[in-house]
Amino acid sequence: LQGTLRVSQSYDKQTKMLALKMKNEYKHDIILYQSITPHLFVCDYANQKKNSTNTIPISITGDALVKKKIVKPDSTHVISYNCERRIAGGFDQVSFEGCVLYHLVDEKEEVIANGCVDLEEQRFDLY
Repeated sequence: LQGTLRVSQSYDKQTKMLALKMKNEYKHDIILYQSITPHLFVCDYANQKKNSTNTIPISITGDALVKKKIVKPDSTHVISYNCERRIAGGFDQVSFEGCVLYHLVDEKEEVIANGCVDLEEQRFDLY
């Protein structure tokens, strides 16, 4: 199967929003799914310490009640996380941690292949 799931991270200091963008570059739909065990987290760092001081599980679908999200070819799914409470909590940096699990599916939503993108740590200064 040709293609990939392109994942990028960003932080907007004005809106205080951390964003994870997932672009489907396959010719098939992708299903992002929320398993029972969380695989995606937001991590806070106080005083730029090496170790994470706070880890918060977040939903891969962007909504804790939604268990799966279908992403069409050439479409992008964005998960935004508001960091204002992290700033109020005295944290200096924030990052995503974990992996993005997905299924490539055909027109009937039958699984063709499974995929996983491990996120590289990319810390963002909150101020």
